[in-house]
Amino acid sequence: MIKKLLIMTAPILLAQGLAAQIHGVFLNNIQYDPEPTPSGFERGTTQFALGIIGQTTSDDIAYTPTDPSWEPLRVEITVTNFTFNDLTVAANNISTASWTDPTNTNTWISHQPYYDWAFAPGGTNIIIGTQNQVIPGVGNDPSAINPNSTGALFTSLDVPANLPHNTVIGIEYELIVPSYYIGNTTNDDYISAFTISNSVPEPSSTILIGFGFLALFARRKR
Repeated sequence: MIKKLLIMTAPILLAQGLAAQIHGVFLNNIQYDPEPTPSGFERGTTQFALGIIGQTTSDDIAYTPTDPSWEPLRVEITVTNFTFNDLTVAANNISTASWTDPTNTNTWISHQPYYDWAFAPGGTNIIIGTQNQVIPGVGNDPSAINPNSTGALFTSLDVPANLPHNTVIGIEYELIVPSYYIGNTTNDDYISAFTISNSVPEPSSTILIGFGFLALFARRKR
């Protein structure tokens, strides 16, 4: 399995007539659930991937679409050689159910409802989520952090049955912050991008041996 992980926090300034606020937004811990076998995913199956999304500051991320200076937070999910499970309604590919981490039993709500989801123009391999409401901050009490400030984006994917053997398949989650973000502008630290990919496995040796016996049996019957 080829797995790349890049974790960034992106401070952004909310300037809609409110006091300036810095938000540490993040999208990380990209993983498959369940993880693939060492040989990869079986072709013709449905698989699932997710990222953990949220922010680390106390204040909510505002939603003021009537303010011309306001910009929404966006999420972009791109698949390579996977296909999304539903190619008609983009939102159906991101679950609205909570997700429990099997390694530590932490449960995250779905952040799917905080965004409007649509396929990018011209294809069905990219889904874009656009903020559609206030996104909660962690609150002002460190001993009682708002659990809704962090959530999961649990995505359903299909492994096409007709992929050639050993095809690399992958998914990328990208967090796109508003243009008025404040921070170091010498690099792309305002975007969190993740890519995780696997090779599609060859047919099992057992299946190949079975085909060999069938061919031998057919020859003997002639």
